[in-house]
Amino acid sequence: MDNAQEENYADGCSVMSGSITRSAMPYLHTLPTELWFACWTLCSRRQLRRISLVCKRFRDICISLIFQQQTVEARGERLHKGNWIEHLHRLHRAAVRLDALAGSAHVASVHSWKFVAGKFTPAERPDIPHLGLVHTTYARLLKTFSTTLYLYHNLRSLYLEAVIIDAPFRQIFAELSRLDILALHSCDIVERDGFIVKLRSFTISAPEATAHRSKVPREPLRIVAPDSLHTLHLDAADETAPLLAAFGSAQFPQLVVLSLQHLSDLDMFLAFLAQCSGLEALKITSVDPDVIESLPQYALSPDTIPDLRDLTIRGEMLGFFTSKRPITAITVLNEPSAGQRHPSDFTPTVLNDLLNTSVPLLSLSIPETSPTLELLTYITLLFPRIQQLSIHLTRFTVTAERLIRCGGRGRSRRSQPISVDKRCPVLHDAEAFDNIPEDDLSDAEQDKLPPIALVRVPKELQISSSPNYQNILHWTCSGAASLPQGIEILRFISTFILTCGNCK
Repeated sequence: MDNAQEENYADGCSVMSGSITRSAMPYLHTLPTELWFACWTLCSRRQLRRISLVCKRFRDICISLIFQQQTVEARGERLHKGNWIEHLHRLHRAAVRLDALAGSAHVASVHSWKFVAGKFTPAERPDIPHLGLVHTTYARLLKTFSTTLYLYHNLRSLYLEAVIIDAPFRQIFAELSRLDILALHSCDIVERDGFIVKLRSFTISAPEATAHRSKVPREPLRIVAPDSLHTLHLDAADETAPLLAAFGSAQFPQLVVLSLQHLSDLDMFLAFLAQCSGLEALKITSVDPDVIESLPQYALSPDTIPDLRDLTIRGEMLGFFTSKRPITAITVLNEPSAGQRHPSDFTPTVLNDLLNTSVPLLSLSIPETSPTLELLTYITLLFPRIQQLSIHLTRFTVTAERLIRCGGRGRSRRSQPISVDKRCPVLHDAEAFDNIPEDDLSDAEQDKLPPIALVRVPKELQISSSPNYQNILHWTCSGAASLPQGIEILRFISTFILTCGNCK
């Protein structure tokens, strides 16, 4: 494989015969530098790759930028008997691209990797012919990625999804000395103790539907060094306790941002907070009911997180964290109780707990409620210096008259049956980028289908006829609403729940 062909494979692009050696048009050299920088700044990575195919000078200028971010998504959720060949070729092209990139000089230009794995089990899809070929190609892609990842010595950011992290994979982290950001989503971390990575930001997450599924205690997870962490997102409930147990009594002198998806062990969490002396932003999305009930038995020491400035938490826990701390931004959450589909109405009196902060509140976001003049007046009296106010309006359900198109899991009644594609393709690496579908070569970005259905919405539910919006506009324009004099942003957020009879 010559250098030009290898470069195109590594970039994941295809060019027409003879386009590599074709000289650039003379007028390209007369364009002002500002135009090149405009293209560089405003174009997406995909568009930059397309431009580089037809302009050699532009390719020479931005070649390193093109390779900075790499993404491979190998999900198989939407794989079916009609598109399995297209999916197979996409996996094959990705595997060939990874092979070429790992053996090229451009591997040093890669700063960010996003690799999304999938699951391919032939026995689960008997309706798809030759699915074993898809599984084999996927296995090759996964092996190529895991065996070449160590070559990316300039890697700063790494996002992994649905990847099995065993002992050999963990050892790869030792080769990535410049890695600052690591995010693990739905990863199966088999090796619980291995190389400890020094990071600035670490995220571990799992789908919300499976966040509280496991009841079996897991071994401590030693994976990240505490002394260098600036941002820590613990969004996988099953891994929170193992991580905190592995940290032990270590101090976190650099930790500024902490988010927790679910709080179930208050004793362990408070002990951890005592080790985060410089924490400035804290977010706790959901809390176990037992923690709420036991909260009066606890007290937060004044020496714990004394510099806290930004807090996102349930209303029942506001007073526990706000006392004598310089909090300037508050986001109040309100999750449904056990057996409820929707959260209960917001009680404004919980805002009284915010009066114990050591500095004036500047930003406030409150959960679902029906805004009234009394509520706005109450907020103004409590927080006269507030600059940003966000109020979530009470959500309501919209029942669709007729389904036009359904995204996500739903399907239109008029959808045609999918025919089985029984072809058995032969894969050749040298031909991987021949006959690429037109959509993959176009300048248009590949936007994912919206997760909602497109429906015919009744006229009476239009925004302009919503009583909440009418009242808010009237109060604001007439001056009837009592708002803080220094307010800069007033935001009302509305949520609609869409239901339709033929969307199963």
